[in-house]
Amino acid sequence: MNDSIAKTEEQFLRLFSYEDSSVREAAQKGLQFYRLSHVKESEALQRTFVDNEQVHMDEKNLKQSTCSCGRANPCEHFFATFFHKYARQQDLMTLIHTWKSQSTPSVSLSTLNVSPSQTHTHSYKSWKKAFTHQYETFIQHQLNVDFTIYEKLYHHYFQKLQSQAPSASPLRELYTVYSGVETFFKMSLCMQSQEMTSHRLDSFVRPYIYQLLEQIDSQLSQLKKEQLSPYKTSILSASISDIRELLQLSIPLPYEKVELYQMMWTTLYQDSTWMRNEQKELQENSLEQTIARAHLLFLQKQDTKTIEQIRHQPIATFLPAMKWATTVVMNEDKKRAPQWMDYIERHMNGYVRSLSSYQGSRNMVSMMLTLFESYDEAAYIRALRRLLPYSFIEYSRFLYERGDLKQWIEMQAAFRYNILEYEKEALATIKQDHKEWLLPIYHQSIHSLIEQRNRKSYEEAVHHLHELKTLYHALQQEDEYKTYVEKLTTSTKSLRAFQQALQKGQLIHV
Repeated sequence: MNDSIAKTEEQFLRLFSYEDSSVREAAQKGLQFYRLSHVKESEALQRTFVDNEQVHMDEKNLKQSTCSCGRANPCEHFFATFFHKYARQQDLMTLIHTWKSQSTPSVSLSTLNVSPSQTHTHSYKSWKKAFTHQYETFIQHQLNVDFTIYEKLYHHYFQKLQSQAPSASPLRELYTVYSGVETFFKMSLCMQSQEMTSHRLDSFVRPYIYQLLEQIDSQLSQLKKEQLSPYKTSILSASISDIRELLQLSIPLPYEKVELYQMMWTTLYQDSTWMRNEQKELQENSLEQTIARAHLLFLQKQDTKTIEQIRHQPIATFLPAMKWATTVVMNEDKKRAPQWMDYIERHMNGYVRSLSSYQGSRNMVSMMLTLFESYDEAAYIRALRRLLPYSFIEYSRFLYERGDLKQWIEMQAAFRYNILEYEKEALATIKQDHKEWLLPIYHQSIHSLIEQRNRKSYEEAVHHLHELKTLYHALQQEDEYKTYVEKLTTSTKSLRAFQQALQKGQLIHV
């Protein structure tokens, strides 16, 4: 080791204490940046760039190093630069192990290696230390941090934390919940360090984020049955500020991070004082904090104030509003439900039409109708009508099952649905008593088939003409049928193949 690098190493070990949690977290993020190859050097400018921040590292006096991020030295960008430069000359992991070994027994590796289940003291602070140590162990074994890191964080890091959980309830569930939140933060850190596209997000990230949220939700459901008051100070209140940090995450999963925040407050922080204090902390006008404030008000059953919070952004806040409405309806809270269902009814069309795909709108409408059906029949019928055409399937079924066949068949005609092919049972029922209702359906279907301009569709149109003839005969309206066929033949004179099909079907004679 040359003198220059030896002196730099000595400075590093002397100036930056591994015992300092802020230093440790910055170093951890910096190591992540370094491993993801986010450190770029410019010889011309004598500067190093890390994740769009410009770093000048003073190797003679590390404390004098600067970074454009504006945070106190040392920041994560400084550490990334230092690790990058050091690793070109010496083994970086040897330095990191040396740095850790210099820490006092209170934060030594031997202390961190103790599983929470092996100690009688349980606190959020001690759990966080265990999470951090396990992550450091995990990341050291990752030769390359690529887009498979999310799968590894879920299947290896999170599963390892779960295996270290205390054996008794509710500590076991609490530990699993908070280890899941910590895993969410680690996944977010990776997202911030990688160039994320929609395809990468859907392929590599969302599957494991959703599994993680399901695991957390499952544990929270168990905790609803447990007595948590013994842990209010040591675990619950100590974790609130970290949960708030979810809202500040700069990741392409805005809905998921807010959902996790809501899940945690719904189950773990049902203390009115905590809620009021949290509301004071949420002073920004961001969408995330708006939804968070509204959720706290909802939990306190202040529905008018909740709606006041979100009414200026009805589209962006519609999904949380749907969840709140679903909660009061499923809880059969007849006092709160009308106000929420009125809000959903007023804004549902705007939200559905804001979605980018028909299938997305259909899926959302299906959820809305399930909610309205559980609430009130009159509101359900209004929703069926107002959400057309997306509610066509549900409205058709409703009308048919109610026996309103005239309105049912009028709707099929309005939306040009081919009931002659797909609704054989309904047709048989209608033919018995209301043959006249089917006449416009047959006319529409015949013209639609002719417009397809191919021999197969022409043959099918002729088949429907024979069925139509039977209907007109049963209604004693043979003259009307004859007039209809004559007009149809005249209007399609230029369609030679259709004329041939009419002749073959013996509907016209040459």
